[in-house]
Amino acid sequence: MRNDWYPRRSGIKLATWRNLAPVRPYLSGDHASEVAELWAGTPLDTRVVDGGPGAASAVKVCFAAWTKGSAALLLAIRALAVAEGVDDSLLAEWATSLPSVTAQSDRAAAGNAPKAWRFVGELDEIAASFAATASPMGSAQQQPSCTTDWPASRTPTASASTL
Repeated sequence: MRNDWYPRRSGIKLATWRNLAPVRPYLSGDHASEVAELWAGTPLDTRVVDGGPGAASAVKVCFAAWTKGSAALLLAIRALAVAEGVDDSLLAEWATSLPSVTAQSDRAAAGNAPKAWRFVGELDEIAASFAATASPMGSAQQQPSCTTDWPASRTPTASASTL
């Protein structure tokens, strides 16, 4: 396979390895290392995850929980502020307390608006994963309980890995 292959049909340049976003398939299970070796030397950046079948999917869910979940939460917060008529006050508070958050929410809106419809199923999977592990986050419907159900042993000085 040539990495510089630029096929053309009817004057339309087709996607090539060089102009695609990085692809990082995560692999787990008994033969994950063997499968990863098949892609050695290609633009695919395969990652082997310790653990049995499903471990690679867990990494995907956790990554998506942050990337899509944090964007969705920021956008939901902005929508709530607009609905309550306090958007300007929220933006002023963010400017004082968390100066990067306003730009982050603007980027989330601009970058996700055209494709947000695709996130519904993935956000449902994320919520189900939280619920299945008895996480304090539970599911989207249980999020308010994450503060009331937080165990006393989880103090503010705890690290993220101990929560």
